[in-house]
Amino acid sequence: MTKTSIELIKETAERIRNDPVELKKFMRKILGPDRRKITGQEHDHMLTVFQLIEPIESSNNQRSWTDVYQHAGKTYHVHYFEDETEIEEILPDDF
Repeated sequence: MTKTSIELIKETAERIRNDPVELKKFMRKILGPDRRKITGQEHDHMLTVFQLIEPIESSNNQRSWTDVYQHAGKTYHVHYFEDETEIEEILPDDF
């Protein structure tokens, strides 16, 4: 007998719920990588560093733009908004 889509979804959900590593991989796939917001002096320092290097990627959604940098073995997303700049360090996987 062939399983229905609902049965397959339920089985997969149960398997993911019972395995913390699989759950984290699934959440990462859906939500993207973990991030750490850079603030204070570190924010100002990193902005200075990023002015000295070229981004590896850039995107624009008309209200803001994002540059992606790699520095010292880490990846950073710099979001430029109209009145502020936000920096996020992309954290490595720990599974």
